[in-house]
Amino acid sequence: MDLLNYSRRFLSALSTGAKTTVIATLVTVGAIAAETGSNAFEDANRLFERGKHAEAAQAYERLIFAGQANATTCFNLGTAWLQAGRIGLAVDALIQAHRLAPNDPEIANNLRIARLKSGASVQESFVDLLGRVPLNAWAAMAGLAALVWFGLKASAEMNPTIRTRLKTPLIAVGSITILLSAAATGVAWDQLIVRRVVIVTPEAVVRRGPVDESAAVFTPADGIELTVVDEKDSWLKVRDLDGQDGWVLKTQVKLTTRNLVRPR
Repeated sequence: MDLLNYSRRFLSALSTGAKTTVIATLVTVGAIAAETGSNAFEDANRLFERGKHAEAAQAYERLIFAGQANATTCFNLGTAWLQAGRIGLAVDALIQAHRLAPNDPEIANNLRIARLKSGASVQESFVDLLGRVPLNAWAAMAGLAALVWFGLKASAEMNPTIRTRLKTPLIAVGSITILLSAAATGVAWDQLIVRRVVIVTPEAVVRRGPVDESAAVFTPADGIELTVVDEKDSWLKVRDLDGQDGWVLKTQVKLTTRNLVRPR
């Protein structure tokens, strides 16, 4: 079957004040089928088309574990988990897809829907907006601006007669270099340094200590994202945006690196 002939489908709607439609479009690019093995990719898509969303998700996971962790497969995986009602797993997969294709509107839409289903706010922070530009692009722009600044500076030092005329361009380019470097640093810190997890089971409990008998601090909803602040054995110490912290079992979360969203 030619994958390009799959029709785009809209499978569900949420009511959150106004209706928001889940984009359940399976990305079926022929090149992806060639990379992953057309039979496996087509089989996963057929499972989804027949409404076997959990089985389809497992098939997409096998493709990812085989080395095909691209935006297409991650998007299909997240959409399948979303339709199967596994909100945390959907958020995790769609976050990975969004990282790989930050400007794709369908990925952004389904991630927004998954986060809404988890009970989280979906307002983007300033760092979220910066993250729409890939980290390597921020680094390249900052590096280029720095090269221009050093070129102007060298010209001014070698030719004193134009030093005065280059004063304003040096200040302007220097300011741009600082801003671009700050943006690159912020995005790098957010995506590479800060550790975050998403809750992937409805039974998750954040406890006061790293033992099963410890009292519960709060019960996060499936799909809620938390920051990791410590680790001990099979437990992670996590914190939400309201400052509540406690310990959760590693088996109840998946590690991600995207920005937090605030529970409503």
